[in-house]
Amino acid sequence: MSAAVLTYDAKRRRVVTTPEGLALPFVVATRGARLGAFMLDYLILMTGSVAITLLIAYVAGGLDGLDGEGRGGAGEFLQVVWMLFWFLAWNGYFMAFELGPRGATPGKRVVGIVRRSNLIQALA
Repeated sequence: MSAAVLTYDAKRRRVVTTPEGLALPFVVATRGARLGAFMLDYLILMTGSVAITLLIAYVAGGLDGLDGEGRGGAGEFLQVVWMLFWFLAWNGYFMAFELGPRGATPGKRVVGIVRRSNLIQALA
C-alpha cells in the first residue's frame, strides 16, 4: 500500500468508548460508498414496488379494475393491500436488515461497507 492510502485510511479510523470502558475501533465509510449503497437499496425497493403493483393490477384485471366500482369492493381491498405493502416495504426495509443478524442492508453488503474482515482488522 502507498503512503497516501494508509494516511486516508487512518483519517477514517475512529475509536468509540462504551460506558463500560470498552474501546470499539472501526473505519467510517466514505460518502460515495454510502451513496452507492443507498442507490442499490433504493433500486431494490423500486423494483419490488413495481413488481407488486403489476401483480396487484393483474389480479384486479388491469388498472381499471382498481377503481373499486362494479366488483363488490375487490378493487378497494386491493388498493388497501397495495398501500399496506408499500408502507411496510419502504418503512421496514432498512429496519429489518439493520436489525438482522448481518446488520447491513443488501446495498451495504454489496458495496462492502460492513464486512467482518474490516471489523476483525480494526480490532487487531
